[in-house]
Amino acid sequence: MFQKLGGFREIPGFSLEDWEFLGRLVHSGHDLDVVPQSLFYYRHLPHSFSRRGAFHTNHLRVIRPMLKTSPPWVRRALLAGLALKARAERANYSRRKSPSCPTV
Repeated sequence: MFQKLGGFREIPGFSLEDWEFLGRLVHSGHDLDVVPQSLFYYRHLPHSFSRRGAFHTNHLRVIRPMLKTSPPWVRRALLAGLALKARAERANYSRRKSPSCPTV
């Protein structure tokens, strides 16, 4: 199924190709399930690749399969939610960079 759906679509400078693939998988009618134990640990550092890219563009690629076939009101809701999240991320980033606000 991985190959049939095109696998990971790597775009230089962007991340979340695994999430995009999972979106395509679910949107094509397959189910995902939860494994109730940790199978691996993912290290997410402040300066890691997934944090350096453009938040909005990286996450837009995750919801792209749903945008293509969803009704207009669902597309508007998805894009509005993504815009709000991007705004919050930018505000958090600005606060972390501020000299008056200590970084944890």
